Amino acid sequence: MKSELLALIWKREKLALVSIGLLFCLFGLSLGIRQTSIWQSNHIYNNSTEAIEDQQAAKRAQAQLEDELNQKYEEYGDSQKFWQYVNSVTSIDQVTFDQSTHRYKIDDSYYSSSQTEQLFQKTTIVKHKENKTTQIVGAQDILNSGYFLIGNGDLSQYIFRGFFLFFIIAGFINCFVDYKTNFVLLLRSSRFSNKKIIQTKIALGTMAILLSAIVATVINLSIIYLRIPHEYINISFFYLIAFHGVMIVIGLLLYYISLLAGVICGQLVTGVISLIGFLLGLSFISENLQTYLYYLSFKDISGSDYYYSVNLFSLYPSYQAWAIICLGIILLIAFLYQVTVVLYQKISFENRNQFILLPKLRWPLTIFASLFTAFATTWDMSTVINPLEDETRQMIIDGKIMQAVLVFLVMFMVFVVVNYANRILDFLMRHHRKAHVNK
Repeated sequence: MKSELLALIWKREKLALVSIGLLFCLFGLSLGIRQTSIWQSNHIYNNSTEAIEDQQAAKRAQAQLEDELNQKYEEYGDSQKFWQYVNSVTSIDQVTFDQSTHRYKIDDSYYSSSQTEQLFQKTTIVKHKENKTTQIVGAQDILNSGYFLIGNGDLSQYIFRGFFLFFIIAGFINCFVDYKTNFVLLLRSSRFSNKKIIQTKIALGTMAILLSAIVATVINLSIIYLRIPHEYINISFFYLIAFHGVMIVIGLLLYYISLLAGVICGQLVTGVISLIGFLLGLSFISENLQTYLYYLSFKDISGSDYYYSVNLFSLYPSYQAWAIICLGIILLIAFLYQVTVVLYQKISFENRNQFILLPKLRWPLTIFASLFTAFATTWDMSTVINPLEDETRQMIIDGKIMQAVLVFLVMFMVFVVVNYANRILDFLMRHHRKAHVNK
């Protein structure tokens, strides 16, 4: 009977699952080809006589600009007018005073032109063969490099980009679409139990999105390793594989969060907005937690290393730490799975056009969502870890509390209106008709 149910659900959902899988793989293919094509184009340029000529021209331009700066220094001295001139032609951070020559010079590491722009920044995964300098490459490097499906940004800030977006969409539509069709009504009226239906749907959806993510990742990595010479790839292959594995586990967590949202929400617009808001709130909380963990480790958030390393996987870069993180995420996924199965069995399709399909959950979810939004948008670890005077700190905390109360009240009213929109409209209509009759 289980295989029969699986066959029925697969027949119904294969188009959506296959489409998401193909789009996932196409995304990995297009990203790999586009990024490696850019690398090859730049690599050819960097090894050309044109690059040498451009570099020499850039050095001449730099020397000319240094002469102009020193002429202005002799004319104006160390005055505000001189620094205004410096700021008008270049960045003040680029200019330093050489005590040995008593001249201002421009730092080579800052100077660039449109034709001699560096091919790869500090956070790239690949290096210049001529440079011979091996950079320490870690989790944040992979995210920022732009070469991988999981790339371009900090995890907490870019959960709606490419890789993770597929998990979020797949999870939400897995169950939500059923409420707008008669397919699940047909299954529920058959010999299949509600528990078996949701378990089979979750298992099929999980296998499909997991397989799609693995295949898309393999395609993406294969293109990179086939089109870029290995001596230019400045990262361990096994480190890269392990990190992608961790990202897939995080993607599954987002999938199950979205799946739960798709189960309990009966309206598309409000359901999607609520899911986006919850995930954004999680990202805000994640940033604050990572900031605090970084502070506990290094006691300093003022340097550039903070902005480069404030990432859970950069703070704890060992395989053992990643395994512990993944174990915690898997336990959370198991919890979400059980909650989804239990709630699905309690849903009545008489309420399928309501914002929250379970009437008993409306007030608890309203209170939780209001508290969560207030906490996520106003909580700021900087008031705890930054060196501030007690009076200033207390003023900031008082202001945050007032903001949190205001956000809570606003969100509470919004959720009440959304949850009971039909009742509110009916009440207003009855009141209007009654007033009209009395006239």
